[in-house]
Amino acid sequence: ATEGATIAEKVVSSTEPYYLLEIGSFASGVSYPCASIYRDAEIVQYALTCSKSDYLATSGDWGFSLSMTQDVAASRVAAYDIKYLGFEKIALIYSNDSWGLETCKYYTECAKRLGVELLASEKYDDGQQDFSSILTKIKDTNPELVMCFCAENDIVLIRQQAETVGLDCKWQVSSKSRTSNVLQNLGDLGEGLYGIYAATKDMSNPVYARYYNTYAQMYPDTFAADGNTTQKYADQGYNCLLTTIWAIKETHKTGTTRQSFRDQLATLTDFMGVQGPLTFATGRKILQVQYLSQIVRNETTGELEWVNYQEVNDTFDVDAVAGLK
Repeated sequence: ATEGATIAEKVVSSTEPYYLLEIGSFASGVSYPCASIYRDAEIVQYALTCSKSDYLATSGDWGFSLSMTQDVAASRVAAYDIKYLGFEKIALIYSNDSWGLETCKYYTECAKRLGVELLASEKYDDGQQDFSSILTKIKDTNPELVMCFCAENDIVLIRQQAETVGLDCKWQVSSKSRTSNVLQNLGDLGEGLYGIYAATKDMSNPVYARYYNTYAQMYPDTFAADGNTTQKYADQGYNCLLTTIWAIKETHKTGTTRQSFRDQLATLTDFMGVQGPLTFATGRKILQVQYLSQIVRNETTGELEWVNYQEVNDTFDVDAVAGLK
């Protein structure tokens, strides 16, 4: 956070080169402390992975992100868990950082609105390797579901150690850990794991097809290690640059300035990205369809795979249930 702010001060004070916008940094912990610096200098901060709920307000008119804020994302998860899947006995595990604290807050608040008091809420610190005490406490509450707001590596350790302590229940992760890495590293322990995800990456989408083929050629080792798919944070980076280029092109004829670029980017509507259309709604909130998903075993191949339950959204209005509209 300190280094990010130092860089931000250099960017806003520079006249040569003259910066049109800043992209980054990765995650809320660095990008959020810089928001007021870019706001006061009236430079767009495209913090593409910042999901902190008050980031957009803090950045005035000058902040954008391709990650949904946690007041939306965590509330959606709670609505799926309680009103669609029907769980009432729920425990929560979350990372002890700004992202984890916010996800815990909004998930808990939404659950309470929907009539469910959580059995337990346990936090852990970055780099923690031993989750046995947390899992033992949760086991004593006899949950039907454990919801984990955690990183990819952490959910793997948590699930493995849950087997050791004998915690037998359903499990779910947020979109942060709904990844090919988790699928690969959990193996058979992953079967049945719920997650929340954006639209399935579809080769019928020409934007994704072009990106997919180039990515596979440029990053063959990463591509193969991830099960021949693109990595989601790379996806967001690609979407970010596509929309940045679009806004520059749209303003080029009349002159691309910081103000004109900001105003154009704010009008983004149904822009086709890697996983479907992107729209900045009122207050520059990103609107993106998400689906309940699960790791299931393919009946034909016998292999485990992530499956999006897209048909759920046809009959279950998650945003209405979560009180988001």
